[in-house]
Amino acid sequence: MVSQEYTQVETAELMATRPGTIATQVVRAVAALRSNLVALLVAVATTFSLAGSHALGAGQP
Repeated sequence: MVSQEYTQVETAELMATRPGTIATQVVRAVAALRSNLVALLVAVATTFSLAGSHALGAGQP
């Protein structure tokens, strides 16, 4: 797949909107990705923590 980078002005022209709208959408998208990544990392850390505590307690009566 070929990737092409566009400036905000070029993207705005392609999407028939203003550059400020593009900037707003980029900020919102980055915030959403960051939030989802944090949630995923918390879920993974919790899963490993629970799995580790179960493994440690497995040999005890």
